[in-house]
Amino acid sequence: MNKNYLFPNRCKYIGKIIAIPSMLLGVVLLSDTKILGIDPWEWLGGHSDEVVVIGSIIGLTFAAFSKEKTEDEYITYMRSVSLIRAVIINYIIIIAGTFLISGTDYLTFVFANMISVLLLYILKFNFMLYRFKHYNKNEQ
Repeated sequence: MNKNYLFPNRCKYIGKIIAIPSMLLGVVLLSDTKILGIDPWEWLGGHSDEVVVIGSIIGLTFAAFSKEKTEDEYITYMRSVSLIRAVIINYIIIIAGTFLISGTDYLTFVFANMISVLLLYILKFNFMLYRFKHYNKNEQ
């Protein structure tokens, strides 16, 4: 019984459209600057931080767990390796951050780590996919 829990391929693009503006808004919020004379924390009725977190998580989840155009067993293997490595690296970062960061900066660090596992997974998977496609193209 082979079940596939991945989103359709078009969800990858929808996820990028949601994630990129959300993460850019997060950077603007962290920089604590005014844009066009408006305090970013007052955008969206004071709920900008919730929009950043929810938009980033939804967008990155769509982008990370969408099917490739050609989904085979080796791509499934690359997905599992990428996910395992992303989780391990993320927890190493969390442990190091727990020792090195304190106060209100730690809260910001924890919020950033909610999306870092997805970012690490996407980076690792796409790097492995690029190397796989590049190697097969040169082999032919």
